[in-house]
Amino acid sequence: MAMPFLDVLVVRAGATLNIKVYRKPTHTRHYPHFQSNHPRHVKRGVVQSLYYRATVICQEQQVGADEIFALKHDLQLNASSIGSINFVINIPKRKVFLKKEVQPLGFVSIFYIRGVSEKFKLKANKYSIKTVCKMRHNLRNSFMRTRPIGAPQKIADCIFSIPCECGRNYMAETGRPWAVRLREHRLHLEVGYLENPD
Repeated sequence: MAMPFLDVLVVRAGATLNIKVYRKPTHTRHYPHFQSNHPRHVKRGVVQSLYYRATVICQEQQVGADEIFALKHDLQLNASSIGSINFVINIPKRKVFLKKEVQPLGFVSIFYIRGVSEKFKLKANKYSIKTVCKMRHNLRNSFMRTRPIGAPQKIADCIFSIPCECGRNYMAETGRPWAVRLREHRLHLEVGYLENPD
């Protein structure tokens, strides 16, 4: 009997309970590609977080060894070398000392360019400027939309064109929603028709 809960899979074997790392059936085992245009600390953070999860969840030695073996296999499928994986895993945990947090003098956000952004960040740190790198436009942004497109009638600050019966177009600009302005035009036409039925 197995029961998944978040990242944990509890397996009952007789009178004992074995705890493993749970992965959904739709899990693709894809992680950021080692050759992708991501900062180095992001790639290291992926390895460290996955390794930490395995060591915390898997209490039994054999289960933990199997999980780490599977983890290394998945990372190698994403072009990570076994040497770089072992290097990140074997980094000793640094002692954390309580110190007064220094408030940065400024904040800057730049596009990430491999080899350039790292040097810029080092220079900015010397002057207490916090630097955050962001990715450029990619294929995901081109083909996927996470926000629904609003209805055209709700668009404000726009230029609109209304075709007339004579063949010409009435063009104007409005700072209000297009639907409000269109309703005003219709009301104006109806009132004008009632005042001048001929």
